[in-house]
Amino acid sequence: MPDFAKLIVVALLIYLWESSLWLPRRAVILRRRWFKKSWKVIRPGNLLATPRLGLVFLRPFLPDIGIAPCQSPPLLVDEHGQFLSQNTDETCSAVEVRDWADLHESANSISVCGEKIRISSPRALDRLRQGKMLGESVSTAVLAQWNQALSPTRAKREWQRWRLCFEPLVLMVGLLTIGIFVALPAAYLLLDQFALIGLAAYIWLLMWMIAARLWWISSRVYPKLKSEIRTDAWLCLVVPFHAMRAIEMTAVHAMASTHPAALILSSGDTENRWLAEFSRKLLFPHLQDQSDALRCAALRPLMDRALSQFGKSCADYDIPPTNENDPEANAYCPRCHSLYLLKAATCSDCGGLALRPFNFTPAT
Repeated sequence: MPDFAKLIVVALLIYLWESSLWLPRRAVILRRRWFKKSWKVIRPGNLLATPRLGLVFLRPFLPDIGIAPCQSPPLLVDEHGQFLSQNTDETCSAVEVRDWADLHESANSISVCGEKIRISSPRALDRLRQGKMLGESVSTAVLAQWNQALSPTRAKREWQRWRLCFEPLVLMVGLLTIGIFVALPAAYLLLDQFALIGLAAYIWLLMWMIAARLWWISSRVYPKLKSEIRTDAWLCLVVPFHAMRAIEMTAVHAMASTHPAALILSSGDTENRWLAEFSRKLLFPHLQDQSDALRCAALRPLMDRALSQFGKSCADYDIPPTNENDPEANAYCPRCHSLYLLKAATCSDCGGLALRPFNFTPAT
């Protein structure tokens, strides 16, 4: 293989590595559908995962401007003051939190009584830090954090603010991508070395412009994230493939304090499939997981409050699925919507939850 071809292959491999995000497995990635206001849901770790992190691949070659890496707050508290930690495998575990001394924050995680919970950005803990500074109790701060994360009005404002920030970057990133993968190889093959040097200088200028924009964002829009965003800005000066993904890298910080359900509701998409599934799981906890029952009892009132702005509640999603693809099925699981025959009585995936016939009418 010629040296030039080897260089192109190596560049593509590095770019593909930069075109992925490693995020906590409890995160939910939302991607705006083309020409629609609805959101597509992507779960980290569908293709590749570690015990704590999951891999999400971005759209190749073009900036993935419609991506919103959201996540739920790491802690939850019920009406009785019982704290629950959100684990990476979508389950909760009860933890004993007496005061702020039981919480320890690090760069990419928070430790609760020795149990480490991974977060995607320090911005996910902004409301907890604020509560600590204001002298609030831990339970008050955690509840306020959930109300903030589940607010559709705030989610819409956060997304609009982030869009205003990254719109100038779209053209720069697009020109940089074309310059690296189209103009630079063509200049190497067809033009002289002076034209090649001039093109390389132009590409580096684009990298400087992208880094300068990130520096401005860190100073004016997200001042509490100066260290993280400016680290990305420095990398954009020396790694062109990192500069090509500047929008997606910064979106991880911009949307870290927003719950995916709030962002979906902010677009008015109350019939979203993931939203319906999330609401049903709050209505029907896993019968063999006591911590899930505690989680649902604590989270359902908060979710009902968010849905009430659109005239809905979690109970509105307790409807039977369609059996068009399996007309012989005459029973279903109300939690996961798996289809069964009536000779089956319970759903094994949901801990033995009783099945319903299709003519079942939920109590109002």
